[in-house]
Amino acid sequence: MTLAAPVVTLNLLGAPSLVVEGRVRLLERKSAGMLAYICVEGQVTRERIAGLLWPNVPDASARTNLRQMLWRLRSYGAELVVGERLLSLANDVQPDITQFRATAFGRGVLADLAGEGELLAGQDFSDCPAFEEWLLAERERQTALLHTTLWRQCLADEEAGDLNSALRGATRLLELDPLSEPAYRLIMTLHVRRGDRAAALAAFQACREALRRELGVSPLPETLALADQIRQAGAESRVQRPTRWRPPLTGREAEWAQLNAALDAGQTVLVSGPPGMGKTRLLMDVLRARGPVLCLEARPNDEAVPYLALGRLARQLLKTHQDAALLGPPAPLEDWVLAEAAHLLPDLRPDGPAPEPLRSVAAQRRFLEAMTRLVTSLLPLALSVQEERGAGGAGSLLFDDDQWTDERSWEAWLFIASQPAWRALGVRVGVTFRQGELSSTRMETLERQVEGGAAMSVDLQPLPASGVEALTRAFLRHRHAEEMPASVAGAAKVEALWRHTGGNPLFVLETLRSVLDAGGPAAQEGNPDALPSPPQLEPLLRRRLERVSDPALRLARVAAVAGSEFDAELAAHVIGVQPLDLVQPWAELEAAQIISGSGFAHDLIAQAAQRSVPAPVRALLHASIAAHLQTRDAAHPKAAAPEHLALHWEAAGQLPNAAPHWVRAGWVALGRGAWADAAADFRRALTTGQPGDVSVADAHYGLGMALRGQDPPGAEEAMLAALLTAPSEQREAEVRGALAELYRLCGRLDDALTQIAQAAELASRTLPPPGQAELWRVRFAVQLRAGQYAEAEQAILTAQALAPGRSEIVNEHALLLWVAGRLEEAARLYESFQPRPVPGLEGQPPDPAWYAGNLGWTYWAMGRLAQAEEILAPPLSPPGSPFDVGVRQVNRATVSISQGRYRKALEELEVAEPLLSAYPPHLVDVWHRRGLVMMYAARYDEAAALMARAVSASEEIGDPVRLSLALSGLTSTHAFSEQRDDARLWSRRMRDFAVHGQVPLTQVVADHALVLVATLEGRNADAAELAEQAVRQARACQMDELLARSLLLRAGLHDAVNAEADLLEAARLAEARGMLDVHFQAARALTAFDPAWNRPAAELYQQLLLLAPPGLLDRRTPAEYAPPGA
Repeated sequence: MTLAAPVVTLNLLGAPSLVVEGRVRLLERKSAGMLAYICVEGQVTRERIAGLLWPNVPDASARTNLRQMLWRLRSYGAELVVGERLLSLANDVQPDITQFRATAFGRGVLADLAGEGELLAGQDFSDCPAFEEWLLAERERQTALLHTTLWRQCLADEEAGDLNSALRGATRLLELDPLSEPAYRLIMTLHVRRGDRAAALAAFQACREALRRELGVSPLPETLALADQIRQAGAESRVQRPTRWRPPLTGREAEWAQLNAALDAGQTVLVSGPPGMGKTRLLMDVLRARGPVLCLEARPNDEAVPYLALGRLARQLLKTHQDAALLGPPAPLEDWVLAEAAHLLPDLRPDGPAPEPLRSVAAQRRFLEAMTRLVTSLLPLALSVQEERGAGGAGSLLFDDDQWTDERSWEAWLFIASQPAWRALGVRVGVTFRQGELSSTRMETLERQVEGGAAMSVDLQPLPASGVEALTRAFLRHRHAEEMPASVAGAAKVEALWRHTGGNPLFVLETLRSVLDAGGPAAQEGNPDALPSPPQLEPLLRRRLERVSDPALRLARVAAVAGSEFDAELAAHVIGVQPLDLVQPWAELEAAQIISGSGFAHDLIAQAAQRSVPAPVRALLHASIAAHLQTRDAAHPKAAAPEHLALHWEAAGQLPNAAPHWVRAGWVALGRGAWADAAADFRRALTTGQPGDVSVADAHYGLGMALRGQDPPGAEEAMLAALLTAPSEQREAEVRGALAELYRLCGRLDDALTQIAQAAELASRTLPPPGQAELWRVRFAVQLRAGQYAEAEQAILTAQALAPGRSEIVNEHALLLWVAGRLEEAARLYESFQPRPVPGLEGQPPDPAWYAGNLGWTYWAMGRLAQAEEILAPPLSPPGSPFDVGVRQVNRATVSISQGRYRKALEELEVAEPLLSAYPPHLVDVWHRRGLVMMYAARYDEAAALMARAVSASEEIGDPVRLSLALSGLTSTHAFSEQRDDARLWSRRMRDFAVHGQVPLTQVVADHALVLVATLEGRNADAAELAEQAVRQARACQMDELLARSLLLRAGLHDAVNAEADLLEAARLAEARGMLDVHFQAARALTAFDPAWNRPAAELYQQLLLLAPPGLLDRRTPAEYAPPGA
């Protein structure tokens, strides 16, 4: 009988301890740290946690310390941590932080939860800097979450009438933040509602005294106004807790109905209009009425950074996923998805290798597939935890101010939205943008969607006069200006206000604020229709800014100049104050509805704030902001994009300081496959840098790399300029290597060889071994293209010696051996590179994505089908992308065809085709393999159509090996079906195609097709010579399946010599390698020499029928093997 594991309570909030079977055990400092990290992060590699907790010792010693610590934890009587390379908490461990966050996310009650202690309270990790940084961030996050949860609970208790519980919660809020004026105001309001005005005023006095004592400031106007209201109030009903005013949505009834009808029809809804027209408010309210909404706000200058918006969305979704992991393990994200997401979020895998640049179309497609998987997997979770859930439903995604969204993110979104996985979510999409500010390409895309019925567009018009009147009355009620409706809200005044503002809601509100702040209608008695002049919005916004205190105005101006990088740390640095000195001005700006959170309430207010700063002062601010942002490394949560840093330096008038950041931006864009953006960044560096600067030389080099795939002459010009300005021999070697690769791609092989020879000479004395290895890889590629196989092999061997263990170099060497027909050597190289797993050995890296496919393909080419099947059969580990899965399925199908298992092959191809629909080279493989099955089944019309499709696609993509195989298949099909003219036509195409002679496998397959055509035309001598050549080549390269098929062909020729011997050898090979169809053909042919073969042939054919789909082989069933009654 197996005893159940004991339930373990893990206390991390407060003094860390364990409770096992009622017994409390205090935790040692680093043990507690490890358990806290695993609990919060979900899982961690041994290398990562050992490095965090023992940063100053060798890696081996750190891992030893970790093993010893895990061993000590087991002595507590329970298994706390499980896993080998990846550590996670055991299922029976119940951490208090998980319980607390479950309550927080589940909107539960905190009254009896003892979870308000600090995370790992009293533990000092100053000797572990990286861990301490993580811990401080988590403590801050924990406090913020507790604060938010308490607020939510207090408001719920107040609404439910449980004032005592609400008051207890508000008191706990004040304990968390003793200077929180919102908490004091809540306490004051609750006391009044309980009928205790004295206690409310006492709370106000305590608030005023605390602010005076700690900060030397007075309470905010909002708090003072509430105190005055309490003093004057005679009844509870007259006292209301101040809240931020939200103007009513007026005059938009028709648009509301239009948008709802479009959403009901499943359309994307687009709302455009001038600034201040209420686009975001309208669409947000419509969407929230239908369910939860996730809003993605774009900001000025975002358009300069490729994939910035997509990266923000990915980070937000991953943060939700991380939080949800504390409530119980959510569905894990596949490793390949996280690996691709690291292109946007390098800090996502701090211990993993840097992601490979997205150089090819296939790599970019795989990246987009990963982003689709990430978004479709995590968006429902993110929507489910939104505060305002509306009426339920799948929820909505809102792209706000889309005119500032970068083009690469927009293109990625179009891809995601086109995928079945997205459509299956049922999530509605809304987009807002300013009229006339979208790119022409994006506008054309949206117009096509509208014309096709996929989207509906609303061009938001000004409010009608009735809407202005309703908005005016609501504003006056908010400002307690009931005495004014007769004048300000009268018909004549509203008419004038409507004409003056053009019905723009933001302009209406700012105008009304200006009227009231100027003394109201009493100041306009001489002219009751007078309104603030000039009729511009920005002067009104500036006037509103000028009415706040000087510290608040300084803070607003810094926020406006800083843009999306603005935060308290930056503000304190630029203004030159302590962070606590920002509390009062920040609260003042929020109360005045100028700032909301860390951004402006409206981008027009930000523009007004920025323009209110004199140009010379604004330039100095940009410089100060840029200098501070430069100190933040990539791991900083508010690290600035290099494009934004460059723009700050440009705005400061310090162009040379901007150039290095434009260069860095260009390399980041190149890594993400954004070639046009990279080229623009490098060109910007050339215009801002000074002659002789390193950044200028770097920009020439980068521009050449960016233009290589789209403008070869421009790339050559840029690289030659980089050679002239190269600051060192090391850079010269790198540029010459890049030039060699460019010339290789352009077919200028002599120029390529010249450049790579010079690069190698420079590299030998300037570059470290890994850099030299890269140049030898280029040399290998050039010499391989030039047909210099011996020299190419020497180049790749040199690269291997310089960078041992580099999987991609091993793969290139093995591919060279494969192409040369040295299959046994290729297989040995693959096998030596990837040893079998050693039991108990931790930290073994997973197979490279290409490993099993390439080794399996090599085994298949050698006819070692059982070994090929063995290595291809297991599922990808870790799980691969759809592309990887599709390629694996095609490889499996190739082996299944050779084994004569046609039903299995067709099923595997059926799975592969939709996964590879965007990858033309691999679709060619699908069509070719399916065509082979149809050809072997004597379904020649179907086979010819599939092979023709493969030929056409191979020609389009320029893939010589695939084209050779497809041409051979099409020619063989026409020969089998005795289509003499077609067979002759395609055989001529084959003879003109030189690649057959360069790759032994394709040469043998081509010879098979030419043998069939020569036999069809009665050219027996030619057929015999070609068959002999195929047998000789297949035998030399140890390609057993092709050797068996070659022997079958030779034995079937007119006047064949030693036909029986050929057939017997083919039968032995087929039986040994598991080639069922080939074995049957050899056995059937051998019946002409020995009738004893009849029975084995019949049995083999019955096996073929069992392994084929019903009816597939009907057209080739020999009469003697047909079932009775057929």
